[in-house]
Order: sequence, then structure tokens, then C-alpha cells
Amino acid sequence: MNNSTKIMILALASDPDKDYNYDGDEIIYRGKRYWVCLRDETVRFLGIVRKD
Repeated sequence: MNNSTKIMILALASDPDKDYNYDGDEIIYRGKRYWVCLRDETVRFLGIVRKD
């Protein structure tokens, strides 16, 4: 993952209108699932979202 993608995911998670957990939560961004921790500013790729 490049640095600009990481920044975009962190910005999405820190949006005040969203109700994401500050200590870690899953986020779907552009069809991919990520685990994001705003406290540590870490982003981990979990997988691709499948449409059923």
C-alpha cells in the first residue's frame, strides 16, 4: 500500500460523522477491507470485499 492510500484511509476513519472505534476498527475503502487504528496510525490490509 502506498503512503497516499494510507493517508486517505486514515482521513476516512477520522471523519467526525463516522462512528469508528479509535483503538481499531474495520473500514471498507474502494472495495477492500482494512483494519485501522487511529491511536497508532496503523493500517493493515485484510482482504477484498466479495459481492454475494
